[in-house]
Amino acid sequence: MNKEQRIDNQGVAPCLIQPVAASGTYALRHAVLWPAKPLAYVQPPDDAAGQHFGAFVAGALVAVISLFVGPDGVARFRKFATDPAW
Repeated sequence: MNKEQRIDNQGVAPCLIQPVAASGTYALRHAVLWPAKPLAYVQPPDDAAGQHFGAFVAGALVAVISLFVGPDGVARFRKFATDPAW
């Protein structure tokens, strides 16, 4: 059993937050935030400038968030999506 599959003493699998490619966020963003829009809608041109993170439980991606730092140094979280089952 790897670390993503271990169960803690409360019977809950731990959540692992790790960087993901922008493309790794698209399916969940689309399904949760804009399901009626084409998939290209969740792939904005500035995605390459962001830092993207995924929350994984038992190896499954359950949430995504993207961090963008503007030229003024102000950081913003954008495009936060969590699987409704969570």
